[in-house]
Amino acid sequence: MHGDTLWHKLISDTSNDMQLLQFVKMPNGDFIFTGQSTEFDSTVDIFMMRTDSIGNQIWIQHYPMPGTYEYTTKVHEMMNGDFLISSSTYNYTTQKVRPRLIITDSIGNFKREKIYGSTVYSNGVPIAFQTDTNEIWSFAFEGTSYTGSTYPGNVNLKKFDTLLNPLDTLFLHFSNDYAGGIKDVIFEDSLVYAISIKSNSLITKNSMYLLKFNYQGDVLSERMYNVYDLSDFASQMIRTTDGGFMFVGTTQPYMMTQDWKMVKTDSLGCDTLGCEIYDNVQELPARQKFTHIEVYPNPANDVVYLKIDEETGFNFLGGSIELFDNMGKLVYTKNVTNNLGNSGIQITISDLPQGIYVGRVSVKSNVIGCFKILKQ
Repeated sequence: MHGDTLWHKLISDTSNDMQLLQFVKMPNGDFIFTGQSTEFDSTVDIFMMRTDSIGNQIWIQHYPMPGTYEYTTKVHEMMNGDFLISSSTYNYTTQKVRPRLIITDSIGNFKREKIYGSTVYSNGVPIAFQTDTNEIWSFAFEGTSYTGSTYPGNVNLKKFDTLLNPLDTLFLHFSNDYAGGIKDVIFEDSLVYAISIKSNSLITKNSMYLLKFNYQGDVLSERMYNVYDLSDFASQMIRTTDGGFMFVGTTQPYMMTQDWKMVKTDSLGCDTLGCEIYDNVQELPARQKFTHIEVYPNPANDVVYLKIDEETGFNFLGGSIELFDNMGKLVYTKNVTNNLGNSGIQITISDLPQGIYVGRVSVKSNVIGCFKILKQ
């Protein structure tokens, strides 16, 4: 608990260079590592290794592809105990990147692979998982041309069966021009939560995004986490015990050194009080956004009042207020049938259990503001 080193192992091979890129902890305490090596030729190949809970090597397997530069991003244990490795292959002759999926047995022996994507343009590095519907989903930036300095904002979602036979292709369309790829995903209740990196062009700064979409590829919401003048890169996401999310990545000013970055959110993806979530992706015009939401008294026992600062002439007719508990469950809804004027909205919370609640303010199905209430 104090950062003391409990044990360390030197994992190497004197005949080649090795670089660990990713690891997962197995239910029995063992570790699965993936990374790069120069085991078979001067090019870079990938390997997978299993150790026990204190780092003693159990087995190691290499997956060479001569004449290419291989890079691995994720290893995923499948339902039958096999492993699915997400990787990319760069061909020195064609100078193109293509996604490469590898399936092994439970001790890392190669079973099959699938290399896909454009052969004309470079593709992104994939992230692949087996879903609860027994399909393999692989997310990668779609290889395509671009005009000027702006890429189209599409991520290619390829669906395969467990033999890596293609089933379907979907394209996830985001509100920004350029999608830097899906970095990690969580499947829950026929929904997909994904952490992504996005930017408007090749020269602007990157931002972390939390995306939510359904199994048909429809993007339901997206939420940005960014600090002005910093460029962020996400690498992993987890669900926390309170129903929220935690993202891990890096952040850096342009052309300067990197620092680690961690983002903790609640169950709706809010990382700050009053954050905005856009359920329908498209934002309202700037003149139709509230500038401030005030909740008082807060904390409260029975009743709170919601006062919204709005621009003159804004029509709140047809608006609604919703409250969610810390597991994301909708527990309160109130429809607003008249303009607010200078008055506030009364919200009765006497029947709700003690805890923290996240509220959303919507107009015509567009979420335009969020707030939090502490029920005592």
